[in-house]
Amino acid sequence: MFRRVAGLASRCAQVTVPDAQAFRASLEGRCTASVARALSAVKSLLTFGQQVGYLTFNAGVPVRLPKIEATLATTIRYHSREGKRLGRAFHIS
Repeated sequence: MFRRVAGLASRCAQVTVPDAQAFRASLEGRCTASVARALSAVKSLLTFGQQVGYLTFNAGVPVRLPKIEATLATTIRYHSREGKRLGRAFHIS
């Protein structure tokens, strides 16, 4: 995966929207978090290149990051908070 990112970064001045979309398509089959992390890195690089004036067009803007589902830790935190609220509502210690 790093090679793909490095390959894309080395020619970021010529990156087009179809290039960015093809990179996203090449990540299909990986877990959602890995895809989001890789796309986020590329989009960040392209945004930085545009901000410093190296790029005139940010080809990463139209590429959307996949939505990452809630993780187990998030679910546990949510249910823990809800349990505490219910305990207070019913005066349970």
